[in-house]
Amino acid sequence: MKYADIARGALVLALGMMTSTVLAQASYSEAFEGANLTNVLEATGLSGSSAWKGGADDISAIVAGTPDKPVVGYPLPAAGHNKVLQLNTEGGTLTNELTSAEYFTSANVYVDSMVQFVPSEDLATIDDEGVKVAVYAYITEAGETVSTNLAIYHAMAKDGGKFVTNTVTDLDIDASKWYRLTILLANDGEKGLETLLQGVQIYMNGVLLTNDNAYAGATWEDVTLENPGDGTWFGSAAAEDYDSIKYIQFRGTGFVDDLVVGGGTPFFSQGEPEPPAPYGITQSIGSNGSGSEGPGLIIVPAGTTTSVTYSAADFYVINSLTTNTTPVSGAAGAKQA
Repeated sequence: MKYADIARGALVLALGMMTSTVLAQASYSEAFEGANLTNVLEATGLSGSSAWKGGADDISAIVAGTPDKPVVGYPLPAAGHNKVLQLNTEGGTLTNELTSAEYFTSANVYVDSMVQFVPSEDLATIDDEGVKVAVYAYITEAGETVSTNLAIYHAMAKDGGKFVTNTVTDLDIDASKWYRLTILLANDGEKGLETLLQGVQIYMNGVLLTNDNAYAGATWEDVTLENPGDGTWFGSAAAEDYDSIKYIQFRGTGFVDDLVVGGGTPFFSQGEPEPPAPYGITQSIGSNGSGSEGPGLIIVPAGTTTSVTYSAADFYVINSLTTNTTPVSGAAGAKQA
């Protein structure tokens, strides 16, 4: 895979050569618990159903560590979670190439993982036409406001064909935190374009992403491609249809754990309960104010709480602060609330 215009240290996770033909549930899994603490390219005790390949300068290694457990649980809940993969690809690409798989055709295919991102200042450009989707954290600057948001490399339909793009979502990413990243590919197949388009959904901590550059539909089969908007299905960036999942690739620095490739529904296949419905906080902050959690959408998983502090810029005070159109007592005229 060739990447251009992407920060050397940023973590990019890409999936290549996937299809609507589906793998058996948990066909591949790697918790790194049985591996020795060394460079992943030299480690023993890894799953025998994949091969790790990287450049001569790659120093990605198995290290001691424990990812924060999300509300929806780990992808591999029975694992010990005492070791993780610390990525440092030194400008190259680390490839986890699957060596065998069992196929069937009755369900979706997914890749599940725990990820701690290192953000990028550049949007991704990927020359490998086999890559269907890539996910990374992107640093966005708007005036004096800087935020880090989840970004997705994918495709959209246009004039009977498709074009590849990067969508920067409004989901804020904290580089100090772990996230459960789940990527699901529909088994409904490709849409009838001059070049094929398959459907991809992305979950963060069990929350399904919605975006204006995604297509709406209960399933990919229900999607129409004329007008994207407020949907959950992103188009695959791959130039052709492939009949197997071939590889998972990483570039940059960061941490990864609990890699799973399987068929069906990820939150059921490993014994975890269905993700509880989350809450979303949509913010509207004036140009002379700021929020402690950034300006984007704040996802609050069910059963948890969060707090947000809003501050006025120098020489300003808060004019008003409302939640669900109800004014917050004492906020008007304050510097912070």
